[in-house]
Amino acid sequence: MIWLGFVAVIGAWVMWRNHRRLHDFEGESSQYTSTDGRGLRYELSQANVGKTGILRKIGVHCPQSLEFDLSHEDIFSRFLERLAIGREILTRDRRFDRTYTVQSEDPRVAPWLQQSAAARRQIDSLFREGARRIVAHGGRIWIEIHRSGDRIKASQAELKRVADQLHGLVASVPAADENRQGAPDRWWARAMLPLFLSNGALALCIGYFLSRPFQPYPAHLSAPDVYKTLAPFSLVITLALVWTCAWWIKDSARARVVLGELLLVGMPCLFIAGLLLATDLNVALASGPVEIRDAKVVSTATEKTRRSRSYFLFLEQLAPDQPHGMRLKVSNVTYAGAAVDKPVRVLWKRGALGFPFVVAEPEVINAP
Repeated sequence: MIWLGFVAVIGAWVMWRNHRRLHDFEGESSQYTSTDGRGLRYELSQANVGKTGILRKIGVHCPQSLEFDLSHEDIFSRFLERLAIGREILTRDRRFDRTYTVQSEDPRVAPWLQQSAAARRQIDSLFREGARRIVAHGGRIWIEIHRSGDRIKASQAELKRVADQLHGLVASVPAADENRQGAPDRWWARAMLPLFLSNGALALCIGYFLSRPFQPYPAHLSAPDVYKTLAPFSLVITLALVWTCAWWIKDSARARVVLGELLLVGMPCLFIAGLLLATDLNVALASGPVEIRDAKVVSTATEKTRRSRSYFLFLEQLAPDQPHGMRLKVSNVTYAGAAVDKPVRVLWKRGALGFPFVVAEPEVINAP
């Protein structure tokens, strides 16, 4: 239960961070004079990305509180469009629709973009400024500019120019109408299942690899052979889960955002998590007796890092169906007491799936 709670907490934290990364914007507010002499405001947020990159967000207030996410159409978007996954907003402007992808559950967005050529021109101008995305959320519209190798501070002229274009985009939005109010953006509820699977699998993998150095036993006699045997089953289950999630959110306007994360993060993590869970079940459900075998030490090895040193023993085969010897991590005490061509006592048993595993750390046999 503690393990499941850990996975749930990490998965929820990743989901929250992902939502905040996509839709939250907190910047410093500044006032400026527009080209037509009006006193207007914009917000600026800047964060370093990597060693040399920067992510700059510039936004303005949107009284109509639109909700949408607009970006360049890519190969992935075109692929999902051919599969009829996702409900992309089309403006009937062929050039615009082939250049951008607009994702939104807000019923006001499609009529606005279809009827306002000025809005489409402002969007073109913002992307020429280097925008990667244009997002409307929480009463604001902002653009994201990601420069991977440039941390030069934005000039005031650039900020004012972008702010003017954003205010022009807001001005093209029809005034709020009591008969056409924006519907709540409920796409997150549809996305909970696939994102829970994706982030839960990620948390499971992280937790497993963090705990493994502290709990090396039980250990399978030949882990690569176990993974090779189980890989096809894990792959089939992973593909089935991904297909189920695609069907679940097929008609959502934000399907592409969710499926993008599911394919890039969730699919490899689900595959690895399937292998890890299968090996754990092989151990947890094993009902056979523990067998004792004295196995000869073939060789020894150490692996040193900056902060620690690990010790390993290479032993001969324990079972007839084991194609080669095994490599076991041991404590420094066991390593110091072991010697090449000398036996150590190993406790092992057959797993529920047929794969043998060592129950505990080998015991050095002292000469009489």
